[in-house]
Amino acid sequence: MGMLLELTICNFALIPELLVRLDEGLTIISGETGAGKSVFLDALAFIGGQRASRDLVRKPAEKAQVYALFQDVYPLLPSDLLSRLDLSQEEITGHELLLYREIDNKGRSVAKVNGRPVTVSLLRELGNCLFNLHAQNEQISLFDPHKQAEILDAYCPEPLAAYKLQWAALRDQRIQQLKSLKELGLNPQERDRKLDLLDYQIQEISAGFMSQEDLQELEASFQEINALDRIQTYTIEGLQVLDPDQDHSATTLLSRAAASLQKAEKFSPRLGQMNQDLQRLNDDLHEQTRELKLFLQELAAKSADSQEIRARMEAWDRLDQKYGPGWDNVARYYQEAQEEYAFTRDSESHFQQLRSDLQKGQAQAADLAQAMHEIRVEAGARLSAAIKSVLAELQMPGVDFQVQVDMAEPSDKNYWAPEGRDRVEFFISTNQGEDLLPLAKIASGGEASRILLAIKSILANLDQIPLLIFDEIDAGISGEAAHKLGEKLRELGLQHQVIAVTHTAQIAAMADQHLYIYKELEGDRTATKLQALDLKGRQVELARLLTGSSQDEKALALASTLLQPYNRGN
Repeated sequence: MGMLLELTICNFALIPELLVRLDEGLTIISGETGAGKSVFLDALAFIGGQRASRDLVRKPAEKAQVYALFQDVYPLLPSDLLSRLDLSQEEITGHELLLYREIDNKGRSVAKVNGRPVTVSLLRELGNCLFNLHAQNEQISLFDPHKQAEILDAYCPEPLAAYKLQWAALRDQRIQQLKSLKELGLNPQERDRKLDLLDYQIQEISAGFMSQEDLQELEASFQEINALDRIQTYTIEGLQVLDPDQDHSATTLLSRAAASLQKAEKFSPRLGQMNQDLQRLNDDLHEQTRELKLFLQELAAKSADSQEIRARMEAWDRLDQKYGPGWDNVARYYQEAQEEYAFTRDSESHFQQLRSDLQKGQAQAADLAQAMHEIRVEAGARLSAAIKSVLAELQMPGVDFQVQVDMAEPSDKNYWAPEGRDRVEFFISTNQGEDLLPLAKIASGGEASRILLAIKSILANLDQIPLLIFDEIDAGISGEAAHKLGEKLRELGLQHQVIAVTHTAQIAAMADQHLYIYKELEGDRTATKLQALDLKGRQVELARLLTGSSQDEKALALASTLLQPYNRGN
């Protein structure tokens, strides 16, 4: 059986250091009022991932730490949770699971599972699978119809869980359909205005839109025409230096030089080669001159096209500002506008199709809600009978208890509630012949404690949570009722590990393990300590619970009598 083996607490509130080794079955915790039982439970809640404050750190320590060592709990954990914990196969097939959490005096929290860091939310999810802490305030939540609905659903057979998932899907689908219908539910004039706007935007983009390659070419041409005047000026200046039609151009002067060398080479053959080189250079200059004249002609043509290029670029800039920035965003808007135009143009057919789909979903939801209602009504009858049976065992024999399940009407606000159309409420009559009334109106503290235990004992048979923790569930009861409540706790201990805080001797006597919490001074500081009681110690503590005195001989004798049926030789 999975269980909590050890709990180690360091510098947590009033506890400087504490190591608790726990047994199977029913563990009772008792002690004087204010001794620190709530601190012990707070440490359990802390390791279970509940919210914590830096005020928990015991001064002057820098951090508070809690370790919890569990045994044989891996088979009880959901497979998806195990995968998110990233545990090795060796760990999963092992026996021990170690939880660790700390909080420092600045409020920073660290959580680990088997030494690996995890988020606090993941630790909380794991803690919810390992133990339930049932505090006194849960008796108050028991009066809430939402909590009552959760209890009933936990008792319902498996089909309900699948139906609830289907219901959630239908509900989400309905929300989306209603949203789409609202968008399509424009009147004809509004639809026409929307179509006109979309058509204008599509035409505007279409007039100036181009491929990315064309845009790159346009941008290059635009940069060129912006420098066109300077390019023309500098090119003409270069051409004037080279143009053979000019008297003092480089080509004219070079031609003259070549002619002079040609005359001189008949007197000096060495000049012949130089003359040939000058002739080649002169030919090259003439070729470059022709190229420059052609380039100037092209510039003249581009100058004629510059107005068109500027107009195209200005048109693109407007598109980029309105629908961009950038080609990708303009293209995306263009496509979406075309799709929306087509959708809006055909909105009447879409509208009718959505209405048809909505009606089909409503019919499916009605059938599903009826199926869920029948499951809950049947489960409610069984749960009512089971609770009445347990309450009779807990000294409430004349009680009548009923789980009432009513289906919401279309006008009710919870007609499309997340969990279905059922309104669940617990009714009770604590005295025979009295009318059934809502639980919140008539149940006393002691009755609520017994109802809560009855519910927990019934539901405990349905889940696999290894550890159940009860904080003063005996509040408001005594005598035979307390004895019966203790027997029920001990019975729970046959299937689960149970820890219960109590002030009642009859219940404490039934423990498989009894832990005593007390305070003592360590120097000038108060510290909470815990002691596992042996048989003699249990007798003394029961005497104190009975009379307030651990030395009263009659109380000690009665304590011994109470312990006798449950003594395991400890």
